[in-house]
Amino acid sequence: VRHLSKAGWKVHALVPDPSAERALALTKFDNVTLFKGSLGDHESIEAAIAGTDAVFLTQMPSWVDDSETRDARAVLTLAKAKGVKHIVHSTQLKLNNPNLRNSGINPILIPAILGKLDVEDLVRASGLTYTLLRPGWFMTNLLAPIGDTMFPGLSDGKFVSSYTPDTTMPAVDPDDIGAFTAAVFNNPDTYGGKAVTVVSEMITVENILAEIERVSGKKLDIHYRTEE
Repeated sequence: VRHLSKAGWKVHALVPDPSAERALALTKFDNVTLFKGSLGDHESIEAAIAGTDAVFLTQMPSWVDDSETRDARAVLTLAKAKGVKHIVHSTQLKLNNPNLRNSGINPILIPAILGKLDVEDLVRASGLTYTLLRPGWFMTNLLAPIGDTMFPGLSDGKFVSSYTPDTTMPAVDPDDIGAFTAAVFNNPDTYGGKAVTVVSEMITVENILAEIERVSGKKLDIHYRTEE
């Protein structure tokens, strides 16, 4: 939203609660209008999309049903009906693998990966000009509050992980995703029909932890789990 506003776009933001702190934070940028609703509420989607030229679609994966695919289909149908010209869909880096469906994905991760692939297929078939953004591993996974979900105990100085020290993370600052999104919206002829990898830095887990220690001035209690 910040990057689009800075580029001169008028932004319609679909939020579950316009009075929430995170929603109100969007209003500090120019030309931002909040619309209350959710991806499961088709009337609210229609209201938010009305009058827009482009849509940025990003979704949480569903671990219990096909709502991610169902909601995306509704967004695409409404966008096309309302005259939207360009859809930008943010998915994830693993989708660069053309043989992903047959690559032996960990069953735990299937909803988070193949769900994105299903929506990408819908976007391609929508008839709209589209761009797929495939970002890497979020650097913000190490920040509160999600850090302790990804790595329980991190805020207390403990790092326990199934990664190995030399695991290389294709890390991305989410701010860079915003910058790429604005660039894509501003140049639909250049990016239309393309999948764009968005990675800020290739960095090993060992170097990530060393950087955390350097910035915090504190030593981490690091434990790498065995394969077992």
